[in-house]
Amino acid sequence: MLTTVDRARHRTVRTPLVYARDGGRHLVVAAGPVPGAPAPQWYAHLTAHPEVRLQVGALSFQAAARTADAVERETYWEALTALWPAYEDHQAAAAPGEVPLVILDRLAHP
Repeated sequence: MLTTVDRARHRTVRTPLVYARDGGRHLVVAAGPVPGAPAPQWYAHLTAHPEVRLQVGALSFQAAARTADAVERETYWEALTALWPAYEDHQAAAAPGEVPLVILDRLAHP
């Protein structure tokens, strides 16, 4: 579960997402509801306010969100499409653009 801050209303928004992990990182894809649709609102929210909250099972923590660079995208895309093959359809519909892949790094708060 991803909790972002709405960029216009400044209220929290919770969104359930399919995710993959790489060590302590969580990885998500900002695919719209159907192939060819714009990126979802939660992606716009986290680009405006990159500190988010993640809940994975019973564990909840703050994370820093950022869009993967080209190397990271190439590294992680296959793992995410293995979990949700429909991401390939979204990417095909977005071409020549790219569906954003988001990396969520846990923040170490005292």
